Amino acid sequence: MNKLIVFALFALFISIFFVTALDNFNVNPLSVKVVVKAGEKVNVQINIINLDGKGELFISSESSGSFINIDKKILSFESERDLSFLIELDSLNLAPGVYVGRIFIDDKNEILTIPVVFEIESTEVLFDSFFEIPSAQFNIIPGNDLNVDVKIFNLKSKTGRAHVNFIIKDFLGNTIFSESQYVEVGNQVQLGKSFYLPENLEYGDYIFYVLTESEGFVATSSSIFSVGEQVNLGPKFNESNQYLYAVMILAGVLIVVFFVFNFFWNKKIKDNASYWNKKVVDIRKIKLGNVAKEIHDLEYKKKLLDSAYSKGYIKKISYENSRKKINELLNQLKKRL
Repeated sequence: MNKLIVFALFALFISIFFVTALDNFNVNPLSVKVVVKAGEKVNVQINIINLDGKGELFISSESSGSFINIDKKILSFESERDLSFLIELDSLNLAPGVYVGRIFIDDKNEILTIPVVFEIESTEVLFDSFFEIPSAQFNIIPGNDLNVDVKIFNLKSKTGRAHVNFIIKDFLGNTIFSESQYVEVGNQVQLGKSFYLPENLEYGDYIFYVLTESEGFVATSSSIFSVGEQVNLGPKFNESNQYLYAVMILAGVLIVVFFVFNFFWNKKIKDNASYWNKKVVDIRKIKLGNVAKEIHDLEYKKKLLDSAYSKGYIKKISYENSRKKINELLNQLKKRL
């Protein structure tokens, strides 16, 4: 029982800490990545849960190439807590490549940003690429290298020669790093690449992507990573979430109070269990007028003994012997009534 209570308090504390980290609303998805063929468009639904259950949210966007269209600019939470809106990503007027943008959700106290990655490939591709950023490098300190192993696949090129571009951008569309090389590919080839991130690079989200070109056909692959001092798993400390800090402090105080109370209560149970395990009572010394009181005390002590045994504070044999003694005393006392 003790373990269940401690677990419940711990779960409550953790849920308070993380669920309220977004303060007034929760969003799904937290990032958008879409791959289309040139000329295609696609709709993506963004779902929002308003944790306050009231108020308005203001939706806006920015993107390189102006490829984002939003169907609703204002969400009003009057009778519903769960609402959604659609973003349309349109490649009609864009050349094959990788484009970035951001969706902003503003409740006038906090702005949540959703990064958007829009990959546009040519209708036909001769090569393709694949890479993974190691999990240890999803958050990189400025001044370090981004290390990536890139695989290039020859899908149906007869020459086997591909022009490969390696590019790092921020979500304003600014190019941080760009490098290209020609690669001879039989079936596939793996390239180990290392890209230096400047020491003055601002903290935030960035995108690394690969463009593989041949004979006018373009294939894409991309991944988001972050630049910062460390991964922040908690809320940012600012004036907009003072309520969160108060709740966290209160939860901490309640946990401390629980452990202090539990310590003294368990000590009382142990002391009483030990007392009745060792004490030998002489029934003949109890006066007739005190018999009812002694019976009441023994019944109470028996309950404490049961509680001590259920919590595992005393062994079974000690519990059974002590309970037997108390029952014998109760029977003798009741005969004197």
